[in-house]
Amino acid sequence: MVELINPFSYYREIIDGLLKTGIRIVPLHEFEEAKGKVIGLRHDIDSNPMSALRSARYLAQRGVPGSFYLLTTAPYYGTFTESTFKRSPLVDHLVQGMIVAGCEIGLHNDVFGVEQYFNMDGPAHLTTELAYLRSLGATVLGTVAHKTAIVYGAENFEIFKERVLWKRALGLYHRGLGRLSEKELGLTYEGTFPVKRNVTPSQIATFSSLPGGIRTKEWMRTYLKYNPFYDKSHVEIWLLGEDLWVASGPDFFDWEINLLQVFERIMAVPEDQKIIIVLHPDYFEVEPTELVVSPRYSIPQMRYPFLPFFIRRIGHQLLQLPRYLRLKTLSLKRRLTPRKARWTLGALRARGKITSHFGISSSAHFWQILKSKNLEIVHYYCAFCSLKSTKPNLNLSAKNVNLFLREP
Repeated sequence: MVELINPFSYYREIIDGLLKTGIRIVPLHEFEEAKGKVIGLRHDIDSNPMSALRSARYLAQRGVPGSFYLLTTAPYYGTFTESTFKRSPLVDHLVQGMIVAGCEIGLHNDVFGVEQYFNMDGPAHLTTELAYLRSLGATVLGTVAHKTAIVYGAENFEIFKERVLWKRALGLYHRGLGRLSEKELGLTYEGTFPVKRNVTPSQIATFSSLPGGIRTKEWMRTYLKYNPFYDKSHVEIWLLGEDLWVASGPDFFDWEINLLQVFERIMAVPEDQKIIIVLHPDYFEVEPTELVVSPRYSIPQMRYPFLPFFIRRIGHQLLQLPRYLRLKTLSLKRRLTPRKARWTLGALRARGKITSHFGISSSAHFWQILKSKNLEIVHYYCAFCSLKSTKPNLNLSAKNVNLFLREP
């Protein structure tokens, strides 16, 4: 039996190893336009949103862009009852946490699943959830199709008229292809990056008859390398279980390889080819005892609710002292104006707001900004005005910059 779950430390090994390769990592909305050999990290959130959020935070700590796709038909996202959909209230916190982490957010498109399993209007559901994510402040530019055409008779991305592979009749539950437009919805890419090909019915029949699914060699070889529905112009690497990977490209197919072999394969990929790594957060376990630690110092956050508030507050400010001194040094080294230095320290105060509101460490969320010379308040102001605070003593949605820079 294949073991599926890896400790979360394994995810850190993946990201740290990719950084050591020196290959540029880009969000998927930049993948097609990127020049040369690049890596895109695709996270399909099928069933473990907490692991996904933990992954997003670690990427923020390491300054690595990642793309995360929410599955609206998953139980964590909401429930379908009698042709109605009720969204889980936890999704608000999940999305807001990911926004703060700075990752790319998209939809794991299962529009035909909505129609087949729940007898609802799939395109309307997708449009509603897209608007919902954007109302929370997420910039959604793309989707990734869930499941395959073997299940539904068509790829989920074929709901967009720009992505229809070929015209054909669908099953009983499907109401047609091309009912939405990516352009009209403000979408710029589809994360499987399909390339149209000449479709042969016999190849489709052969693929449909293969048993096993993604954990069998022949099925994955056909899906990744000889897909009868569309071609792939990039290298694709999937994590399938406990240190169990598959890699496929134009001239190779590696089955049941380990992480070290994955890195070797990545280094061997020609400089003119691009790489997508597909990571399902379901395969990473988050230990309850794990501490969220700032990348610049190893002192954990003080989270002792039984202590009086003023003690916790003083303790939190003491933990910020090393960072405060570093920022002072930074302002001297880079010869920042007093105003820009004050804006930099404003990020420190904003960090305290996020930590107390979401219960997460957020020093890394500003990591890339603090390393740059462009220390503008607009970065922080725009990022936090989109968040809705439920605590009256926080000013994440302050319209005035001076109020925004007040201590938490």
